[in-house]
Amino acid sequence: MATRGTCLAIGLLACLPACQTVSETDGVRQKGYDLLGQKDYSSSVSHFERAASLATNPEEKAKAYLGVGRVHLHRGDPRTALRYFYTARATYHSGDLESETNRALGQAYFRLGDYTLSRRYLAKGLERTQGEEHELTLAMLVVCAKGTGDADGATAYRTKLEQPCSPEVRAILAMDIVTPEAPAVEPGDLARSWSPEERGEPTVPREKGEEGERLLVISRDKWNATSVHQNIEPMGRVDKITVHHSGGEVFWGTSKAAAAAEIRRIQRYHQNDQHWADIGYHYIIDRAGNVWQGRRLRYQGAHARGSANCGNIGIVLLGNFCHQSVPAAQRHSLELLVVKLCDYFSVPPERVYTHREIVNGKTDCPGPGLSPIVRGLRTDLRRKLVAYRKAN
Repeated sequence: MATRGTCLAIGLLACLPACQTVSETDGVRQKGYDLLGQKDYSSSVSHFERAASLATNPEEKAKAYLGVGRVHLHRGDPRTALRYFYTARATYHSGDLESETNRALGQAYFRLGDYTLSRRYLAKGLERTQGEEHELTLAMLVVCAKGTGDADGATAYRTKLEQPCSPEVRAILAMDIVTPEAPAVEPGDLARSWSPEERGEPTVPREKGEEGERLLVISRDKWNATSVHQNIEPMGRVDKITVHHSGGEVFWGTSKAAAAAEIRRIQRYHQNDQHWADIGYHYIIDRAGNVWQGRRLRYQGAHARGSANCGNIGIVLLGNFCHQSVPAAQRHSLELLVVKLCDYFSVPPERVYTHREIVNGKTDCPGPGLSPIVRGLRTDLRRKLVAYRKAN
């Protein structure tokens, strides 16, 4: 049976675009693809970087960034490839190049085993494909559908493939479906540096003040999270944090079992009633101070309305702080979590918000019991960040 690396290498070579002569950068960029086909990766990157410097418009520059990303993908570094693909997408995203970028993103996520995002992008890029590229993209979509448990979808994609299938298509279809424990994403997930905590494994606090403490994050599987739906969006660059309360009926539970049940209830409401892809928040803090993993950080949240969700980490504290006060342990964990996130993502203190602040007063969330705590944390955050960095 073919391995994922072998299959994707076959697919990537077949999917390399044919450059058209439209500017002086074309020759340099085409040479980059020629060198990529020869596996001269360093020279290929140099040519694409030169093409980017010569580019006279955003479309040409985006094509060069795509080329650099494809080199990294072909050499087995999909994480770096994603950064260049997203840069290309931000530089120019229209027409045939939009379709090509979507397929590139889908191929990178495919290599990482993130079949949900891979399928999303490959499906967006499928329409403008033809010939061998179309068949290879369909084959990857078959694998993605199987990898997300969608047998009907896999069958539907499979029936669209021309018969007999090429050896390259057969190699992809024969792949083992393997989902890695913590696939990396754009812009990065704290699981890479907090992997024991994200899995819910115990950690030992250091013999230092509060800023030097390790933070235990209880993973999604500990509260039996259901699968993410297809309408998920990638996070993009993190640049802000928003704090919420769960609101609604007053919640007094302090056990992990009670917290897990409440988190599942919130997820059901968000997925079934609001039709969101997952629970809207990235982190949940219960009344005993336990921090739970919500929506994975590689996915954009659904907690701050529309465009305010972009690059925005959502933290919710269980409770209704219009009618309750915040327990000391819950407050302490909020402060420590915000400090760690601000340090990791370089979020400035002024971009730590309450829900009410980020939507210009259109909600009472997180209530008068929690809002002053967030404002106080924001005021004191620079000192806490200095202390945390010294301790770590």
